[in-house]
Amino acid sequence: MGTPPQPRYVQLRLRRPASAWPVARALVLALFAAVVALLVFRPATGLLVFWGLVVPVLPLTWVLVPGLWRNVCPMASANQLPRKLGITRARPLPHWLERHGYGVGVLLFFGLIAARPALLERSGAALALLLGMVIVTPFIGGVLFKGKSGFCGSICPLRPVQGLYARAPALPVEHAHCSPCVGCTPDCQDLKPTRALLDELRSADPVRAGYRRLFAGALPGFSYAFFTLPADMATPALVLRLALAIFIGVGALTSLQALTKLSDAQATALSGAASLSLFYWFRVALVAGTIGKLTGTEVQPWAVWEGRAVVVMLIAAWLVRSWRAAAGARAGAAPPVPVAAPVAFEAPPAGISLPMVMSTPAPAVAAGQPVVAGEPPVQIPDRRSPDRPLRQPRVTLWPEGRQVDVEPGATLVAALAAVGVDLPRGCGTGLCGADPVYVMAGGDQLSPAGEDERSTASRMGLPVHARLACSTRVHGDVTISQSADAHPLEPVVAAAEPPPRVPTAGTQERVVIIGNGVAGVTAAGHVRRLDHAAELSLVTDSPHLFYNRIAIARLIHEPTGMQGLQLMPTQWYDEQRIAQWLNTRVARVDRERREVVLAMGETLPYDRLILATGATAASPPIAGIDLDGVFNVRRAEDGLAVRAYAQRQECKRAVVIGGGLLGLEAADAIARLGLAVTVVEGGAWLGHRELDERSGELLREHLLEQGMEARVGAGVRAITGTARVAGVELAGGLELEADLVLVCAGIRPNTQIAKDAGLAVARGIVVDAHMRTSDPHILACGDVTEFDGQLFGRWATAVTQAEVAAVTALGGQRTFEPVAIPTKLSLSGLDLLSIGRKDGGPGDEELVQDLPGRRYRKLVLSGQRVIGAIAFGDPPAHEPLAEAVRQARDVQHSLDALRSGDWTELGVAPLARKRRRVVA
Repeated sequence: MGTPPQPRYVQLRLRRPASAWPVARALVLALFAAVVALLVFRPATGLLVFWGLVVPVLPLTWVLVPGLWRNVCPMASANQLPRKLGITRARPLPHWLERHGYGVGVLLFFGLIAARPALLERSGAALALLLGMVIVTPFIGGVLFKGKSGFCGSICPLRPVQGLYARAPALPVEHAHCSPCVGCTPDCQDLKPTRALLDELRSADPVRAGYRRLFAGALPGFSYAFFTLPADMATPALVLRLALAIFIGVGALTSLQALTKLSDAQATALSGAASLSLFYWFRVALVAGTIGKLTGTEVQPWAVWEGRAVVVMLIAAWLVRSWRAAAGARAGAAPPVPVAAPVAFEAPPAGISLPMVMSTPAPAVAAGQPVVAGEPPVQIPDRRSPDRPLRQPRVTLWPEGRQVDVEPGATLVAALAAVGVDLPRGCGTGLCGADPVYVMAGGDQLSPAGEDERSTASRMGLPVHARLACSTRVHGDVTISQSADAHPLEPVVAAAEPPPRVPTAGTQERVVIIGNGVAGVTAAGHVRRLDHAAELSLVTDSPHLFYNRIAIARLIHEPTGMQGLQLMPTQWYDEQRIAQWLNTRVARVDRERREVVLAMGETLPYDRLILATGATAASPPIAGIDLDGVFNVRRAEDGLAVRAYAQRQECKRAVVIGGGLLGLEAADAIARLGLAVTVVEGGAWLGHRELDERSGELLREHLLEQGMEARVGAGVRAITGTARVAGVELAGGLELEADLVLVCAGIRPNTQIAKDAGLAVARGIVVDAHMRTSDPHILACGDVTEFDGQLFGRWATAVTQAEVAAVTALGGQRTFEPVAIPTKLSLSGLDLLSIGRKDGGPGDEELVQDLPGRRYRKLVLSGQRVIGAIAFGDPPAHEPLAEAVRQARDVQHSLDALRSGDWTELGVAPLARKRRRVVA
C-alpha cells in the first residue's frame, strides 16, 4: 500500500473566526514592538526576555506547529503588507536570487549567531537595531517582488532552520497568509509544508539540493561549538572555531551517508534532531533561569532535567515522523506522473519525437479537487509529486520543442515573442483573427474563449483546437503550434460547438457581395457555410485581399507592409468557391434586371445583392485640410502613405486632430515612428464618447508619460501652411508646429452606389432588422448601414450584421439585435476597456475602484443589472466585465460584495483598497 497523501495547509480547514489570523498577526506585531521597546528603554530586561524566552521557544514551535509560526511571523506580515496595501511592484525574483537565496539565508543565519556573543547579547540598542532591520527588509522585499519571494521565500535567515524542522508537524495548521497564491516561490513551504525540503533535496539542480544538505550537516557541529565557547573569546578565534565546527559537521554527515544507506531526507532529519537536542540541552537551563528571574522564584535543578527529558521525547517523536515521511516519499517517488492519453494523430515528421517536445509532463492526476489560486486563477500542481515544482506556467512550441516560462495571465502573443516568434499582430481582443495558433496539449490551462473570439473563429472556419493568441491568456503549461495542419496531442477541452444550422429557402441562389471588408467577407463565408451550392461573387475596388483594418495604424511604424495585415490566405477564397473581383469598381446596380454593372462593362446577375461598402474617414470643414501632409487613416494605403511621407519629408512633429480611441492609436503609431506628437481633442477629455472623465484623465497622464502631449477642450481653427502643412491653429489662437497632420474625426458611410440605385439612404443605407434595404432583393451590412436611426461603425457589429444578411439572402429567418460592443484600446504599456454606459443616469449607481499606478475600474448599475464598465490597466478583467455588460448581469445577490470592492462574483480579481461609491 502506498503512503497516504500528506495534508496541505491549503487543504485544512480549522473552525475559527474569519478574523482570527489578522488579530493574531496584529498581536504578534505588538509583542514584537514591545520587545524592541524593552531593548531600547530597559535593555537588561529586554535582552533577558529575548534570549531567555523568545529564542528558545521558536525551534520548538517549528517542530510542533510550524504552520502557526508561518501565519503569525512578523517578518512574513511585513513582507505581505505592501501587497495588502496595493503598493507592490510584484516583480518576479531574479533567477540567480531565486536559486541562491537559500544560501544567502544560511550565511545570514550563521553570521548573526556568530555576532551574538560579542555584540547582540550585550547591547540592547544593537539588538533593537537588528530587529528593526528584520522588519524593514521584508517590507522592502514585498514592495519590489511578488508574493513572499522578496524575503520569506529567498533570503530570510530563519528559512533554512524552519524548513529543516517543519516537515513533520505534530499539529498541522491551516495556512492563511497568501490569499490568493501567485506561485512566487519554487517548493514553497506554505504550499507544501511537509514536502518542500524533501523535494528540494531531490532536485535536479545540484545547487538547490547542495545548500540544504550543507546546512543540515553544519548545524550540529556549529551548535556544539557555539554553546561550548570559552568566555571572552577573541572574535577571530571565535569565527575560526565556528567555521571549523561547520566543516567537521558537514564531513560527519557526508561520512555517515557514505557508510550507511540513509537517504538525504533521513540523514538531514537525524542531523536536525542532533542539533535541536544540543540546543535545548544547553538552553533549558537558561529558560528556567529566565522564568525564575521574571517571576521572582527559584527553579529547582530537577525541573531542568525534566524539561530536557520532555524536549528529548518530543524531538525523538519528531525524528520518527520525519523518517517515516522520508521513507514514504522515497517509496512513492518511482511511479511516473500520469499524463492524459493522446487522441489519434498523424505521425510527427521524421526526427521529431513526442517525448522531446512534451518535455513538460501534464499535471498529475490528484485524488481530490485541484487547488486553484492566484490572480488570474492558476491551478497549483499536485504538491505530492517532486517532479512538479511550483513555478511559472510554461509554453512549449511544437514541433521545435522551444520553451518559455511566462507570468500567469500573460497572452500567448507575449509568450511566443519571448522565444523569438513574431506573430502577425492582432487587435488584442479576438475580433480580427490575425494570429491563430493551434493548441496541441494543455487547452484547459488557457483562458476560455470569449464571445468575440468564438465569433471570429467561426467566421474564419478555424478548427476546434485553434485559439487567437492576442486574446488567449496562459494559466498553466500548454503546448502550441503555428501550423494549421498540426493535430492535437490530447483531447480538445471544451471544444466549441459548430454554429447552428439556419433553415434557408433550399434553392440555389446567385449572391453578389460588394465590399471585401469584414462585413463582406463574413457574409460570403456565412453564405457558403449555409449553402454549399450558392454562386458567390465578391467585388471590391480595393487591390488587396481582406486585411485587418483594425491594425492599419501599425503600417505607420512597422516596416512589414501589407504582409502582416492579411487575414485570410489566398487559397481560402478558392476553397470557399468565391469568385473575387479585386481592384474593380462598380458602375451601377440595375435593380430592374438584378444585375451589378462593373466599370469595364461586365455584368454580374444576382438573386440577392449584399452591399458591404463600408465607410471612409470624415473630413471636417477645416481650412487647409487639403494641404500636402494632411492624412486620414482608414485604408491600408493611408497608413503606408503616412510612413512614406514622414520619411521623405524628414518629419519631426505631428498633430493628431481627434482624441477618440482611433485617433489615440494613430498617435501612438506616429510616436513609435519617432515623431513628437500632440493630440488635439475638442471634448472635455480624451475618449469622451467611450470613457468617463477619470479614465480620460488617466489616459492623458499615460500619454504624457509616453512623451505625447494632449490638449483637450481645444477646437481647431485651421491647418496652416503653403505648399504643405506647417502647423495647426487652435480656436484660442495658439499655433502648434507640425510637419504632418492626421485627422481622425469619425467616419462617413459609402452610400453612393445605394443612392444611385434609388435605395432609401439617410446617413447610411437604411435597413430593417433582417438587414433588408428598401429593395427586398438587396441587403446591406457593416459600416455603411443605418439601423433604427443609428450608425455603428464597429467591427463586431459588422460581423453580426453580415451573418444576419447571409441568412436573409438565403431565405432564412434571423434578426439583428444591437448589443453592447466593447471598445478596447492597446497603446504602448496600456490596455483599456470600455463597454456599455460610461456614466450612470438618475437613479443609477456607479461603483469605482481607483488605485495608485493608474489602476481604475468602474461598474455602472441600473437597479440590480450591470449596464456599463470601464477597466483601465487591468487586462484580465476585460472579458469578465464585457460578458457581464453584454448579459446585463443580475447582481442582486452580490450587491453588498460589489459595493465593498469584491467583484469576484463577476470573475474579476480584487485590486485592493481605496474604493469609492457614487450614486448619480
